This record gives sequence, C-alpha cells and structure tokens, in this order.
Amino acid sequence: MESRVLALVVVLGVVSVAGAAGVAATDVGAVGIDEGRSGVAAPGADLGTAAHGDADQLRSELAVAALETRLDRADADAERRAAVEAAVGRLQTRLDRYRTDRQRAGAEFAAGDRSADSLALALARVDGDATRLRAERAAIQALAATRSDLSLSNGLESELSSRSQIEGEALSLEGPVRERVRTDAVSGERTAVVLAASEDGVAASTIESGSYRREVTRWNDYVPSGTNQFRESNGGPVSAAYDLAKSEYYATAYQMAIESGSNNPSILTYGGSIYRVTFPFDGGRVRAFVDGNTTAPFRELQRRSVADLDERTVATHEGDDLTVTVNETDAGGPVAIDVTADGDPVDAAVTIENTTIGQTGSDGRRWVVDPAGKTRVTVRATGDRTVEFALGGASRDTASESQGVADPTATLSS
Repeated sequence: MESRVLALVVVLGVVSVAGAAGVAATDVGAVGIDEGRSGVAAPGADLGTAAHGDADQLRSELAVAALETRLDRADADAERRAAVEAAVGRLQTRLDRYRTDRQRAGAEFAAGDRSADSLALALARVDGDATRLRAERAAIQALAATRSDLSLSNGLESELSSRSQIEGEALSLEGPVRERVRTDAVSGERTAVVLAASEDGVAASTIESGSYRREVTRWNDYVPSGTNQFRESNGGPVSAAYDLAKSEYYATAYQMAIESGSNNPSILTYGGSIYRVTFPFDGGRVRAFVDGNTTAPFRELQRRSVADLDERTVATHEGDDLTVTVNETDAGGPVAIDVTADGDPVDAAVTIENTTIGQTGSDGRRWVVDPAGKTRVTVRATGDRTVEFALGGASRDTASESQGVADPTATLSS
C-alpha cells in the first residue's frame, strides 16, 4: 500500500526534535504551549489500537443492552431512574479516565519514558474512546425516550442531552489529527507525526489536502467543577463568554469572520460551563472551547487553506544543482519548501529527522508544519541529489491584535 504521509505536530509544550522551544499561538488563535520535548512518529498499522477500538465498541453496545434489560426487569419507576443515573455516572467516570490517560501519556513522553509512536497512538485511542462515548450517550438518551414507564428528572434529562457537560467534555477530547492516526492504525497507512510534550497541554498540527489544521489543549485551563464566572455578567453567561472570546482571545478570527460575510460567528453551551465558539471565514475556521470556571479557552481547533496564507522567504539553501527555498507564514503557521533546478520545479522527497514527510510533486512544493525549534530537514531528488538544512527556530512576528468591529448577528445558544 502506498504510504500517505501527513506532517503533524502533537504538542504538549512545544519543542523541536533537536531542541526545546515554546509554541506560540497563531495569528488567528489564542492558545500556545510551553516548551517541552518532541519527536517524529508514523505508527501506521497497530493491532493493539484497532483491537482496543473494536473491544470498546462491543463494550458500549453491551452496556446499552444491559441497561435496557435492567429497565425491563425493574418493578418501579424509581428503580428504572436509578439505573439510568448509574449509566450516566459511568460515562462521567470514563471521561475522567480519558483525560487522565491523555495527560499521563504526555507526561511520560516529556520525561523520555514513552516513544513518539506510543504517544500518537495513546492520543488516537482517547479520540476513539470519546467518539464512542458520545454515541453511547445518544443511545441511552434514545432508549430512555422510548420508555413510557420511565420518568427522568430535569437534571438527568439535561445530563443525557446533546448539549450536556458530558457531550462537551467528550467533544473536547476529539480532534482531526488524532482521528487520522486512529484511522491509520486500522488501514495501515502511515501518517508522519511531529510530537512535542510538556506539562501544560497538547496540540496537533497537520497539512492535509491543501489545508493547515491545528488543535491545541491546555490541561489547567479546564476545571470540571467550580464557579462559572460568566454567570456574574448582567448580560447573561452566553453573551459574556462570546464577548470575551471575540474581543480578548479571537479578535483576528472574529474580524475575518465578519469580513467574509458568508457565515456568522456562533456560540453553543454544553452543560453549565463549557462554551464552544466558532469563527468561520473564507478558507477556514477557528473553533474554541472556553471554560466558564477559568474564563479561558482550553481547547482550540483551526483549519485554514494554505493558499490563503501570506508567505515570506526566510532562507535559501543550495547544493547538488538544487535550490531549496523556505517560505514561512504567520506566527505558528506552516512552512512551504520549494525545490528547483535552474529555475524549474523538482519532484523531491522531504524528510524531517528520519521520517519522510512526502514528495514536493510536480510543482516542486511541499508544505510542512513549523517544528518550532531547529530540526534537520533533508531534500533528496533523483540522482541522489541532496540538500540538508535546519528548519525552525527562526523568529516570527507575533500576531498583532485586531480591533473589534461592529457586532455581527452572532448565533447565541444557551
């Protein structure tokens, strides 16, 4: 099977393969990671991850079937309600375990006790676990709705809804980069992954099908229980969360959304304290999960077309009749590597450290994720023509703050 290679950063504090460096927020984002350790992974097929997914799916289906049996056998409404409450409690317990598993994997990688492949697979497993948990929640909700002999309290109905705290927490554990690694574990395709870890969070960035994707999580900016600070606002918690996100954290993304004119920003609430804000714009989108207890974004996902990114040439390397030009984008964004010979584009293999990221193709260009710190890059064309150079660590302009513009008709949902 031909390998499809994807450059990706999973950052729990960012650093390059060759050294340590922090990962800054991008020009449209707000979440960055402190320095840590990094490495390149391309786990591909993994029977353990595939088997884990199959076993968890079966466990989930059996759990719902067991709940239905308990409801059938119960003699009273209170007994049936208690069975549903216990099922919801088990969902929350699993979510807590998934967060712990994710953080443990990152800490072990940062300490040098876990390989890059192992970290990538651990994050992929959590992604799958969270997806299946959301499906199980929906199945329990649907089962409860069919029972005329079951009455649920308003609180329990809220815990089972698609806008529950459980749903919001599970969504914040998922991400497109991790999903790709999970899919590769079953299909056998190989995705090149640049990993980095520290104590404060995790992030993932990739170039795929002409789009730059980035996801970031900060552990300590989400507190499951506490006081929702937005409830103190006179305008209500939803408006307060939205106003803070668009003015303090995502002013640039907000302005880009307004200027695009095609879609309005939106905000959804999950449970009592998770707010998901979305800023769609031409060629991309920024989505963030903001915790009402900390008033900070703890999860951020970006998607941008690389064709829409501003570039600047920062380095040119020559050797073996090849010319390699490195073009950077805005802070934290991807890097374009152009390979030519006498001005004509050259199809060449691009390798970061010991992992092949992919070919430049007929146009001589390959997009890669900025490794943050210095990393060895090798470009190899036919005839064993080779150019090696260090990538990353160059100074970047920090994202300038955008001034707010007139409010759009934002979609506010409580």
